Amino acid sequence: MAQIASTKITIGTFLNNTGQRLEEALEILGVSREALRDKIGVELSTISRYINGKREIPEPTLRLIASIYKISYTWLKDGLGEMFEAGALNAVETDLKVHDRIWRKLAKDPDLLEAVRILVEELPEADREVVINMILRLKGK
Repeated sequence: MAQIASTKITIGTFLNNTGQRLEEALEILGVSREALRDKIGVELSTISRYINGKREIPEPTLRLIASIYKISYTWLKDGLGEMFEAGALNAVETDLKVHDRIWRKLAKDPDLLEAVRILVEELPEADREVVINMILRLKGK
């Protein structure tokens, strides 16, 4: 939680470009480049060029990223102000609490942890979807 609270400092001014600020925000949010790619519909190599400062992020893309992840557009573009929009940190902190609670439960049950690992790392996507749909149907009972 200390990392989340520290984001209220205007750290964007210490980062040289928009790409570096984007990378910092994604790291704090726990969002991978692949997840960003899926959300904004650009190639992974393009995202790498954005982050490395080799390509400027187009205005509409920058606004889309800011909107999706509740990152302050002004901070992302210019490094000014708060990193996140008002209320965004509460959502991030809530997600972190949920993830922490889940990981504590997984740590206590090695069989469940192994099942999740297999689901995430080994099953083909079609099989993964079957398992997820089965779990969601069971939850609905």
